[in-house]
Amino acid sequence: MGLGMLNAGEKSNERVERSLSYSYVFSSIKETKGFIFLSFLLFANAIILSFVYKPEFLLLRVQEFISRILEITEGMNFLQLFLFIFQNNLKTSFLVLIGGVALGIFPFLNLIANGYLIGIVSQWSVESSGIHILLRLLPHGIFEFPAFLIAASFGLKIGTFIFAKNKGMALLEELEKGLTVFLLLIVPLLLIAAFIETLFIVLT
Repeated sequence: MGLGMLNAGEKSNERVERSLSYSYVFSSIKETKGFIFLSFLLFANAIILSFVYKPEFLLLRVQEFISRILEITEGMNFLQLFLFIFQNNLKTSFLVLIGGVALGIFPFLNLIANGYLIGIVSQWSVESSGIHILLRLLPHGIFEFPAFLIAASFGLKIGTFIFAKNKGMALLEELEKGLTVFLLLIVPLLLIAAFIETLFIVLT
């Protein structure tokens, strides 16, 4: 009995070590590439929608959201601003991933909402500062957008557990993959993005 418990413990440790490796991360991403493509399509189409559908109540909501963020961040030093941006993006990405438990509905809606928001804000930025402003926003976007899209993709994939025969096991497996990718890939990407964005804000 003691030997059996020891073997089980060793297997458990091996499984943990395997799941906390980057080979496991990239393997999980490869399995999720269809959902990554779907997330990109939803996000991109929401941006396109922002150019053709601009109801007054939505524009007011976006303005209120931006005003609230500016009020909160006013007077912050570099570290405070960095932590605010990082924590905000971290929370959004975590919720959009874990929210996939609700049959993928939360990440689906979040992709559309964030794409629309990015589209509106980009248009306002270009109108006030010119097209070159998008090039200045690109450096942190290179890290932030992929991190968000990957999180949303795993959220969508987690929602497919409902179609599995063993729903409980399927849910746990997808959560393990998603949270591992979140810890080892998404968090580092968001750290880099937050640093670059903070630097951009402070220096401009």
